[in-house]
Amino acid sequence: SGRWIYTMGKTKRPKSVKLSDHAILILTKYGYPKLKTGYVFPFFTGDPTKTYGDKLFKKIESKTASINLNLKVIAATLDIKKNITTHTARHSFADI
Repeated sequence: SGRWIYTMGKTKRPKSVKLSDHAILILTKYGYPKLKTGYVFPFFTGDPTKTYGDKLFKKIESKTASINLNLKVIAATLDIKKNITTHTARHSFADI
């Protein structure tokens, strides 16, 4: 359908985001549009409706640290001097 429809955890409101062809290509690698879990990427396991709290936070924190380490390696490989993290990526995406 070219749209990502999901429910925000905090507000419980449905959201719909139009996906670019490139985003669909990336998500297809992970099973889009028929994902087997409640998560977009396979970094987490378990029922997302029951895995809230400290356990989920710690998993997210651990995976974020791992991704940030990989971003540093990528930046060094490409001779990028700026500190690139998931946080800067999120803000760059929001600006675009």
